[in-house]
Amino acid sequence: MGREVALTAFAVHELNLEACGNLSAGEELEMALAEGQGQVQVVILRRGRRLGLAPAQEAGSFRDLMTKGARLGCRVVGGGQAGQDRTVRVRVSILM
Repeated sequence: MGREVALTAFAVHELNLEACGNLSAGEELEMALAEGQGQVQVVILRRGRRLGLAPAQEAGSFRDLMTKGARLGCRVVGGGQAGQDRTVRVRVSILM
Protein backbone atom coordinates (compact mmCIF):
# COMPACT_ATOMS: atom_id res chain seq x y z
CA MET A 1 0.00 0.00 0.00
CA GLY A 2 1.25 3.50 -0.84
CA ARG A 3 1.80 6.31 1.58
CA GLU A 4 -0.85 8.86 2.40
CA VAL A 5 -1.08 12.06 4.42
CA ALA A 6 -4.38 12.73 6.16
CA LEU A 7 -5.90 16.13 5.44
CA THR A 8 -9.16 16.08 7.38
CA ALA A 9 -12.13 14.03 8.52
CA PHE A 10 -15.79 15.03 8.32
CA ALA A 11 -19.37 13.80 8.32
CA VAL A 12 -20.72 13.29 4.80
CA HIS A 13 -23.44 15.84 4.00
CA GLU A 14 -26.76 15.07 2.27
CA LEU A 15 -26.26 11.38 2.99
CA ASN A 16 -27.98 8.98 0.58
CA LEU A 17 -29.17 6.24 2.93
CA GLU A 18 -29.86 3.85 0.04
CA ALA A 19 -26.16 3.92 -0.95
CA CYS A 20 -24.93 3.29 2.61
CA GLY A 21 -25.73 -0.41 2.91
CA ASN A 22 -23.37 -1.99 5.43
CA LEU A 23 -20.42 0.39 5.32
CA SER A 24 -17.39 -0.66 7.28
CA ALA A 25 -14.49 1.30 8.72
CA GLY A 26 -11.59 1.41 6.28
CA GLU A 27 -13.77 1.02 3.19
CA GLU A 28 -12.39 3.07 0.31
CA LEU A 29 -14.71 5.55 -1.38
CA GLU A 30 -14.30 7.75 -4.45
CA MET A 31 -14.45 11.51 -4.81
CA ALA A 32 -15.59 13.35 -7.94
CA LEU A 33 -16.42 16.88 -9.02
CA ALA A 34 -19.99 17.61 -10.18
CA GLU A 35 -22.04 20.69 -11.01
CA GLY A 36 -24.79 21.42 -8.51
CA GLN A 37 -26.54 24.34 -6.87
CA GLY A 38 -24.70 26.83 -9.08
CA GLN A 39 -21.23 25.60 -8.14
CA VAL A 40 -18.89 22.66 -8.47
CA GLN A 41 -19.47 20.25 -5.60
CA VAL A 42 -17.29 17.44 -4.30
CA VAL A 43 -19.33 14.25 -4.41
CA ILE A 44 -18.48 11.17 -2.33
CA LEU A 45 -19.23 7.93 -4.22
CA ARG A 46 -19.59 4.34 -3.07
CA ARG A 47 -19.42 1.71 -5.80
CA GLY A 48 -20.32 4.37 -8.37
CA ARG A 49 -23.38 5.60 -6.45
CA ARG A 50 -23.63 9.00 -4.82
CA LEU A 51 -23.19 8.61 -1.07
CA GLY A 52 -23.25 12.35 -0.32
CA LEU A 53 -21.24 15.56 -0.43
CA ALA A 54 -18.14 16.98 1.18
CA PRO A 55 -19.12 19.92 3.42
CA ALA A 56 -18.86 23.34 1.77
CA GLN A 57 -16.08 24.51 4.10
CA GLU A 58 -13.88 21.59 2.94
CA ALA A 59 -15.00 21.36 -0.69
CA GLY A 60 -13.08 24.40 -1.95
CA SER A 61 -9.72 22.96 -0.94
CA PHE A 62 -10.58 19.55 -2.40
CA ARG A 63 -11.73 21.14 -5.69
CA ASP A 64 -8.44 23.03 -5.98
CA LEU A 65 -6.35 19.93 -5.28
CA MET A 66 -8.39 17.72 -7.62
CA THR A 67 -8.27 20.18 -10.54
CA LYS A 68 -4.48 20.41 -10.08
CA GLY A 69 -4.19 16.64 -10.43
CA ALA A 70 -3.66 15.64 -6.80
CA ARG A 71 -4.64 12.08 -5.95
CA LEU A 72 -7.01 12.11 -2.99
CA GLY A 73 -8.09 9.07 -1.03
CA CYS A 74 -11.33 8.83 0.93
CA ARG A 75 -11.98 6.17 3.59
CA VAL A 76 -14.83 5.47 5.97
CA VAL A 77 -13.79 6.07 9.59
CA GLY A 78 -17.25 5.72 11.12
CA GLY A 79 -20.44 4.28 9.66
CA GLY A 80 -22.87 4.93 12.46
CA GLN A 81 -26.02 2.92 12.99
CA ALA A 82 -28.45 2.22 10.17
CA GLY A 83 -31.53 4.43 10.18
CA GLN A 84 -32.72 7.92 9.37
CA ASP A 85 -30.28 9.58 11.81
CA ARG A 86 -27.24 7.76 10.44
CA THR A 87 -23.98 9.70 10.15
CA VAL A 88 -21.06 8.54 8.01
CA ARG A 89 -17.63 9.99 8.75
CA VAL A 90 -14.77 9.84 6.25
CA ARG A 91 -11.09 10.76 6.22
CA VAL A 92 -9.58 12.40 3.15
CA SER A 93 -5.87 12.01 2.45
CA ILE A 94 -3.38 12.96 -0.23
CA LEU A 95 -2.05 9.75 -1.80
CA MET A 96 1.64 9.56 -2.61
